[in-house]
Amino acid sequence: MLDGTATLFAGKSIPIGWDSFGEIVNGGCTFLDKTSLISEFIECNSKVSLVVRPRRFGKTINLTMLRDFFSIPIHPDNEDYRRELFNDTKIMGRLDLFDKHFCKYPVIFLSLKVWYYFYV
Repeated sequence: MLDGTATLFAGKSIPIGWDSFGEIVNGGCTFLDKTSLISEFIECNSKVSLVVRPRRFGKTINLTMLRDFFSIPIHPDNEDYRRELFNDTKIMGRLDLFDKHFCKYPVIFLSLKVWYYFYV
């Protein structure tokens, strides 16, 4: 882990094509810590947020990170597993926000990504 403006978690591989924050962290992959985005969402005064980025820019990963942070765990998922996902990340430096909002909200997560493979 390198400290500075951004934190890079160096792992054994680069997760090209992966779109789940939990899979990337648990897979020991290299990723850039963008958990400070969570505090930006919490401290923002708007009622609606629109996440617009170019293709392959991490939109789905960031949204799964937000889901894993905010949503109430459902069995077999649990709060301890989720807490492990966020160990050593920037959001852990904001314990006031972490304790107040971590795993506290019902979240509806909808992905419009579809991976169909047609064999001819």
